[in-house]
Amino acid sequence: MKRTLLFVLTLSGLSAVSTNIIKEYHYVSDSKTWADAQSYCRENFDDLATINNEDENVKLMSVSQSTTGNAWIGLYDNFETWKWALGDTDINNEFSYWKTDNPNVNNVPESCTVMEKSGRWNDKQCFSQRHAVCYHEPGHTKYILVRTLMTWHEAVAFCRSKYTDIASVRNLSENNQISPLLSGNTWIGLHRKTWPYWSDKSPNIFTKWATDHPHEARFKLKFQSEADLNDPAVQQQILEQLHAKLEKHGVADFKLRWTQTDGLTFHKEKKTKE
Repeated sequence: MKRTLLFVLTLSGLSAVSTNIIKEYHYVSDSKTWADAQSYCRENFDDLATINNEDENVKLMSVSQSTTGNAWIGLYDNFETWKWALGDTDINNEFSYWKTDNPNVNNVPESCTVMEKSGRWNDKQCFSQRHAVCYHEPGHTKYILVRTLMTWHEAVAFCRSKYTDIASVRNLSENNQISPLLSGNTWIGLHRKTWPYWSDKSPNIFTKWATDHPHEARFKLKFQSEADLNDPAVQQQILEQLHAKLEKHGVADFKLRWTQTDGLTFHKEKKTKE
């Protein structure tokens, strides 16, 4: 199991008449797992370090100027916090119907949920295209299978525009009403936000990920164009078009950038002699 150093957080400047919080960061050189680091920080300080803005990030880095290597902070990805799209409510702990070994932890985040024909739930990548189950409740719950292929985010938008929302499943009876409608994996309203909280339970409002983290995919593009593809203005236009296309298909929380080799982003393809 990976072990590394850690940053810890203490709070001061609190009083009954003031809500100002002064954060003090401390660097601990003992190597620990993240879970052990969390316990240590809570026992000896306040918690693992929380970073809410760039100023705090700079302050934390100043504490570790004389050190090298990595150190734990309090941000973590909670794979157990799932919510229904309707009202952004937590999953009812009294009922879930996950397929065996699901939800699972993969290198690629699977943050949205399908119901299989068997009725079991399976976590999937949100940008894959599938049918969806909407519900409409003018007086009683009615489930509608939408056979248009959509990403999860597109399915939510469609269900809300045409009906009440994408389907939530509160009990086995509702699960059994939906599963006979299905012919394969179909979107339901269960999803989770990646990297949602810090160790102190505060929501994540600031990140500054290193290159290639937390998840990065690389694509090689091939263009036929008379334009100068290494012109920064042309490259920016391409990025904007790609960004709009990905958003249309439900991809969220992403950044696009070009990478270069030999100082160029695009290289002319050499023609091979026949």
